[in-house]
Amino acid sequence: MQADTGRPPRRGATATAAALVVALQATGAPAETSACADRVAEDWLEETFGAPPPEAGTLTGRQRLETPVWLRGAEISQAKYAVTVRRGEDGEHVALSGLRIGPLASRDAYGAGIRVEAPDDDADWGDSVVRLFLHDIVIAPEWPDWRSYGETNYDAVDFAAPGELYGHAVRISDWNADAALDIKADRSQFVGLEVSGPGNRPIRYWRSGPHDLVASSLSRPDDGPLVWFADCDAVTLRVHDTEFNGAPRLSPDRVSCERGEDPEIVYLSEDPRRTGEIHPMLRGCPSGG
Repeated sequence: MQADTGRPPRRGATATAAALVVALQATGAPAETSACADRVAEDWLEETFGAPPPEAGTLTGRQRLETPVWLRGAEISQAKYAVTVRRGEDGEHVALSGLRIGPLASRDAYGAGIRVEAPDDDADWGDSVVRLFLHDIVIAPEWPDWRSYGETNYDAVDFAAPGELYGHAVRISDWNADAALDIKADRSQFVGLEVSGPGNRPIRYWRSGPHDLVASSLSRPDDGPLVWFADCDAVTLRVHDTEFNGAPRLSPDRVSCERGEDPEIVYLSEDPRRTGEIHPMLRGCPSGG
C-alpha cells in the first residue's frame, strides 16, 4: 500500500489570533528521534500548506473551519465542539497542529474535541472528501462517564465524512464517553497515538481501510473492547510496534464487531515508516536521523 501524497496548491492558511504550541514527544522515543520526527511532520505541513499561520492562542467556544485551512498553536476549552471542519469549495485538506483541547462542555448529549462534519444530505459522497492532518495534538475533554447514546454521545475525535485521517503525536485521555476516535474516514494512519482512560470504545472503525497504527498505545482500565469494527469481515488493520493494554497484539476479547467475525489484523515485521508504506508526514527519520 502506497499512501496518497496528493497535495493542494501551495497557499497560506488563515487562523484566528495568536498563541501557544504544545510540544509532545512520542512515548518511549529518544528526544532526538522525536524532535526529528516533529521536524519531518512540520516540514511536510509547510511544504503542503504554505507558510505556517500565526499561532491561534487561547480560545473559548467552537472554532468553525472550512477546507483548505491550517489551524496552529491553540488552547481550546469550554465548547460543545472545540473544532469543526467542513469541506469547502477550494480543496479538501485541513491541518491542525500544536493544539491542546479540553475540558469541554455540552448542554445536550452530543459533543467532540474535533469533528469533521458529515456531508449535507444532497451532497455527493465522493465530492465530500476531507483529508485531515493532525500533528502534536492533546485532547482531554473530561466528558461525563459513558451511559448511553441518548445521554453521553461524546467523542474526542469524530470524523464523520469520507476521506483520510493522518495523525502524528496525538494524545487522548479522559475521553470517558463514547469514543476517543470515531473514524468514518476511508483510510487512517497514526504514528505515536496514545489513547488512555475509560469509556465505551476507544477506537471505532466504520470503513474497511486499510488503517494503520504505528508506535502507538491503546489502554483502558477495564475489560471492555479496545477496537470496534463496523464490518469485521471487510476491514484491514495494519499494526507495528503498538501496545494494547501493554500487549503486542489485540486479543479477541478486546475486539468488538458490529458485523462479521474475522477482522484482518496484520502485524508488520518491518516498520512502514521505512518501507514507504505510510504517509510522508508520518515517516519520521531513519535510525540515527
